[in-house]
Amino acid sequence: MKTQNKCRHALDLPAWLQNQLSPQDQARMEAHVRACADCAAQAKDFRALLEQLKSLPPAVATRDLAPEI
Repeated sequence: MKTQNKCRHALDLPAWLQNQLSPQDQARMEAHVRACADCAAQAKDFRALLEQLKSLPPAVATRDLAPEI
C-alpha cells in the first residue's frame, strides 16, 4: 500500500473482500468503495495481496512444538 487510508471504513475492507460482513454491510461497503477513491485503491492492493497469499503452498510443521510451549 502506497499511502495511508484515513477513511473510517478502511478497517472493514479485509472483511468485505473476504465476504465476512452481513449482506447489508457487504452492499454498503460495495457502494462505499465505488465512491471512495482511497478505499478503492486500498481494496485493489488487498485483492492483489490475497491472490498472492492464495498462491503460496500450505505451511507444513516440521516438528511438534506443543511440548515447548
